Amino acid sequence: MASAPQESERDPAMWRLYYWPSVKGRGEYVRLCFEEAAVPYLDVARAFAAPAPSWTDEGAIRSHPGFKAVIEFCFANAADDTHAPLRAPPAVARGWFAMCNTPAICSYLNEEFGWGQGLTREQKAGVDQILSVVLSDAVGEGRLAFHPKDFYASHKTQVDACPPYIEQYGAKRLPKYFEFLEAALRWNNEQRPGAEDNGFLVGPGLTAADLVAWHYLCACEQHFKKWYDDAIGNAPRLAAFKAAIGARPRLAAYLASDRCPPWDTDSLM
Repeated sequence: MASAPQESERDPAMWRLYYWPSVKGRGEYVRLCFEEAAVPYLDVARAFAAPAPSWTDEGAIRSHPGFKAVIEFCFANAADDTHAPLRAPPAVARGWFAMCNTPAICSYLNEEFGWGQGLTREQKAGVDQILSVVLSDAVGEGRLAFHPKDFYASHKTQVDACPPYIEQYGAKRLPKYFEFLEAALRWNNEQRPGAEDNGFLVGPGLTAADLVAWHYLCACEQHFKKWYDDAIGNAPRLAAFKAAIGARPRLAAYLASDRCPPWDTDSLM
């Protein structure tokens, strides 16, 4: 029988991630923060013994115990008195504390894991700006290209309507986001007062903004390959950034592990 640690059996000091099984999705941006920080966490939906079904098998997904656990925590218990209200996954929790919204989670973890130490208030705002631009704007628009008729419906119900929207995002929007990230790298490493060429997006060291931007680039390469090569070819700092972040030992180990979910085929998530 499929099983996972019950609430009473869990270490209250351990972080828990609530996100759908079988897919990277927005939860992947949060996983990368935990993995790079080497902070133990329980990926609740993937902790069950039941194999995670293909994301294209909607019936199997909805009956999977991990999916039900996410629904229970994020929606069924959203109004109870055990944690603050949650709107939707991904969500993270530790003890009584819980929060949702990917940019907000990544911003919080940036401070929790010490990546914000030494940054000025303005630089911390720069981290939050990149988190919002990538996760709210770039990813949100990219997802819409795969759900043009009904943003809330499954991609497989609207596949025939997608090609012109995917083409539009790849040709017109993706290059603009790459240009923004290239400019951010140029500013931080070359143009800002006191700049040192360290290769990061904000400040002298790694932040959550780097992890989020890196995974967005990987997602674009996966889902928008037709346009990715030209866009990255026009952004030399961004290409070097992607290679350097991807080569970090903890990320490389994670990508090679069974903790890393497979890519999906129907969204820029």
